Amino acid sequence: MGHCLGLYHTFHGLCEYGGCAELLNGSNCNTCGDYVCGTPADPQIYQIIEIGGVCSWNGSTCGIINAGYSPDPYNIMAYTPPPCMKYFTLGQEQRMRNHLANANVLQPVIVPNHYCPR
Repeated sequence: MGHCLGLYHTFHGLCEYGGCAELLNGSNCNTCGDYVCGTPADPQIYQIIEIGGVCSWNGSTCGIINAGYSPDPYNIMAYTPPPCMKYFTLGQEQRMRNHLANANVLQPVIVPNHYCPR
């Protein structure tokens, strides 16, 4: 769903082809990574441990040494198990709204506000 609405994986540019890696300090968050400043740099956290509803990253990744990463194990666009997929960040939400408003392919599915029940 996120990809259809203009989102990239949170690790885009690091362990995923294309783009450039977001720096740990986020100073290039608008031009690299997933292009969303509200998501922390992510080295592809496919090794998430979920115990009793608590999700944590064990430091394993796609060959990058954990050098200070603090990825979000609950972000839907991270490689995290379904029980851990909880939310999009505000920046991701804004990117999806912008994509809906501007992507030509999505224009036929946009319903004007006056058609939506309140």
